[in-house]
Amino acid sequence: MLLSLSYPQPLTLGARLSDWFEALGPLLIESGGQMMRIAVAVTMARALQPQRTVRTLSRLRSAAKDALEQHTERVQTGAGPGAPSPERAAHNKRQQEVFDSAAEFFASPEASPPEVEATLDALAKRICEPSRPEAAFRVLDVGSGTGCLSRRYAAAAAGGADVTGVDLSPEMVKAARAKGGSPTYVVADIVDYAAGYAGERYDAVVFNACFGNIFDRGAALTVAAKVLATGGRALITHPLGATFVDELHERDASVVPAGLPRTLLDMEELVSEAPLTPAFVEDAVPYFSEFVRD
Repeated sequence: MLLSLSYPQPLTLGARLSDWFEALGPLLIESGGQMMRIAVAVTMARALQPQRTVRTLSRLRSAAKDALEQHTERVQTGAGPGAPSPERAAHNKRQQEVFDSAAEFFASPEASPPEVEATLDALAKRICEPSRPEAAFRVLDVGSGTGCLSRRYAAAAAGGADVTGVDLSPEMVKAARAKGGSPTYVVADIVDYAAGYAGERYDAVVFNACFGNIFDRGAALTVAAKVLATGGRALITHPLGATFVDELHERDASVVPAGLPRTLLDMEELVSEAPLTPAFVEDAVPYFSEFVRD
């Protein structure tokens, strides 16, 4: 965080100079392994009157104190850089508990009857349509669960697939790994995963049967854009459609806090601050919508 304070007059009051930097010189704050520097840059061009200097110094001391207090509060509440807000942390904990307890069911054949299996096959093929024989199709599968869709990309893509699945539930990830296949599975929130990602960009980021569960859908799409290659796609899908998600929301909004975007306008509102362009939405069963990375 940079607090830059510039003044058009030079300060020739040498006796005051040490006071400026005693109060406002760079402050190094260490918390939880995170380093934050509050740098105060003061530019001087003409002499200030002593009385004005004292008043200004008092105001700047107060500003520096406020900045330090605000930073301390953010660290203590877990809302500092790299840490989830208390609200997001509580939401994610609720998601983890719910899906940890349901992992055994979702890993069972009962959760994927033949008609759902056929729908997932079709979704995987559609998601991988832009794939090319000469390169593995790179997919980030958000809310990958037990890997029911993640495992299908390798066969659906023309040149195979390089797939990473991220899910908040350790038990779901454990079940996905147990089912085998080539995907890599990570226990993570998509926002945190993307914030620390420095690898090769993805061709597709897929939110299958999970978008209504996400704490901040706009933030999730913004970080999806961060890890997408130019021209790559962020896809929201659901085998059972948007109406089904609405029913889940009505049943328990703590687990499914939102529905799916049903129009291009809905999609536009979600990515107003992200380099993603809504391409189309099919509000049907299955549900399918697509954003393209600018």
